[in-house]
Amino acid sequence: MRHQLSHLAPLVSILLLTPPSGCLSRAGFQSPVQDDAQREGGAEDGRGDGTGLDAGSTDGLSSPEDGRSDGQIPSVTINGWSFVHGAGSAGLNHDTTEAATYPNFAIHGGKLFVTWLENRGVNQVRVAVYNGDDNSPGWATFDGGAATGLNWDPTHAATKPSLTSFNGNLHLLWSEEDGTQKRQVRAALHVGTGATEWAFIDGDAASGLNWAPNQTVGYQEMIVFDDRLYAIWDEDSPSNSEQVRVAVFNGDLTTPTWSFVDGDTGLGINHDTSQSAKAPELLPFNGKLYASWRENHQVRAKVYNGQDAAPIWASIDGGGDGLNFRADKDVFDVEMVVAGGKLYLAWEEMNGSDIENVRAAVYNGNDAAPSWTFIDGGGADGLNYDTTKLIENPQAVAVDSVIYATWYEVGPDKKTQVRVRAYGGDDTAPNWVFIDGDQPSGLNRSAGANAIHPQLIIFEQRLYSTWSEGSPGQIYVAVGK
Repeated sequence: MRHQLSHLAPLVSILLLTPPSGCLSRAGFQSPVQDDAQREGGAEDGRGDGTGLDAGSTDGLSSPEDGRSDGQIPSVTINGWSFVHGAGSAGLNHDTTEAATYPNFAIHGGKLFVTWLENRGVNQVRVAVYNGDDNSPGWATFDGGAATGLNWDPTHAATKPSLTSFNGNLHLLWSEEDGTQKRQVRAALHVGTGATEWAFIDGDAASGLNWAPNQTVGYQEMIVFDDRLYAIWDEDSPSNSEQVRVAVFNGDLTTPTWSFVDGDTGLGINHDTSQSAKAPELLPFNGKLYASWRENHQVRAKVYNGQDAAPIWASIDGGGDGLNFRADKDVFDVEMVVAGGKLYLAWEEMNGSDIENVRAAVYNGNDAAPSWTFIDGGGADGLNYDTTKLIENPQAVAVDSVIYATWYEVGPDKKTQVRVRAYGGDDTAPNWVFIDGDQPSGLNRSAGANAIHPQLIIFEQRLYSTWSEGSPGQIYVAVGK
């Protein structure tokens, strides 16, 4: 046992998806959306500081004429938001005097869970579970409650955890430094009824799930497809080009193993293995598994043949310059979501003024002749509240045909604000509505504090949002009503 975690065995990985540059039509609408790269300290994506936003951004936030509608989006009506993280300014943090960030939701066993990173000398993986009562909210620790969290080694820093429910167990994935300045993919699952009963399923050794233990990994994620658990991440290679790696779990808790389904060589499923790939994701759609990521400043996407013994990943992004609105501009934070039986992709992309804007497109669903259509207005700018202000970290969830997208954006006094916008699902006449108050300040508890890394989830027909705010960062949770 180590820190309430028992240790079983081997490997993990995950991916994401994107459309073809030559196949992206510029359909009209009223606004865009979404997410990509790993931001450990802001250095991984070349943005410098922890927020990745320019401290010298222009003051103030105007209300641009972007065709914003005041109409209601069907399915879920949001008239306001209530905080459910607890009383006052204290967040979900294990220690509210320590900084916390990168919160992430999951639903398991009919309950809502949140995982996050929290500093304790180095970043620790924390987990909490919600009592489900918005009128009398309560959260219980689900990581043992010790000063250190679920890290394999509590003296080594963890990055960006995520939770997934699979085969009746709650699974946890993150990356963690190994003492040699390399990050290893770590995987664990909750095996009992108590909050301390976690077991490692990554080999329980210093080298984790990496294809090459002497290489470092970036962003990592898990997803369930066809009753199997897949993981995806980006990993350095000897040629210094980061590769998209994908692995599948055998589901055996006695002898857990992971098998690579990306070719199982030194190269991954990149469009061009000589170029670096970042922040991959995976998502099931129409009985198939899709992957998307950022590669050499382009949005990339592939579809999997579903045969773990003979894996093939086929491009659905048209090749060439990928799915960017402008091939000469950089992209970050690629995100997939399925709504109304259609696959959507969102990301952040630099506009003509090199300001990051939220872009969004819909897939035609034809893997043999793939094409993508922009649903963000199809113009030079995207879905930002103010397209002259930087955004980061787009993410989306869906109910029926309605998409809810979130990101953080520079607002009043250069403070980053949590934004939430809803899409009605009519791709022929796209319409996006702000459901965060539609004011310069977003969902922040305090408009005068920076808010970062928002995430959304639908739980028991209610829309929940979580993010990190203030200094030291507090994990807040709000519900739309």
